[in-house]
Amino acid sequence: MRGASMTIPGPASLITCSRCGQAKPPDAFNVSKSERNGRQSRCRSCQRLANRAWYQANRARVVTRSREWRRDNPARVATRLRKWRRDNPKKARAANRRYRRRHRLARATASREYAAKHPERIAANAAIEAAIRAGDIIRGPCFACESTENVQGHHEDYSRLFDVIWFCASCHQTYHHFMERLEKGEMK
Repeated sequence: MRGASMTIPGPASLITCSRCGQAKPPDAFNVSKSERNGRQSRCRSCQRLANRAWYQANRARVVTRSREWRRDNPARVATRLRKWRRDNPKKARAANRRYRRRHRLARATASREYAAKHPERIAANAAIEAAIRAGDIIRGPCFACESTENVQGHHEDYSRLFDVIWFCASCHQTYHHFMERLEKGEMK
């Protein structure tokens, strides 16, 4: 039997860890259906050390697989991130502030480059914002999730200034990622 742990009979029914050799109570071991005593052969502390060592040895592989999963599942990533942001608003705001502070110059440069490259988009967005301020247009709920928070107008055709689809920021980004992948032929 591989890495068998030994159960020491007695009132507390201790289990000996196969790695460190210490006798510990059963709740110090993770559950394992394949082991005879129903617990893993390594205690949680030793298992944690083994997991950390494995991660360090295989970090590149783990990072690559994680990146591929996020690329292949943008909707699930967006949903998970939306849920985390909703459950942790203070942490989300702090993370946003840190990001903006760290990337201030790069964001400003990218914004200027985008405005120079796409003046028609900037004009269309400015026209929508002006119409909203004037009360000529009312922001609708998100087309995808029906949220009313942080709703943005999406233009399919920038020459038709006031013909927009309303998306929340998260769904808008997900929509663009989906369309980019569709155009590249990554999705059928």
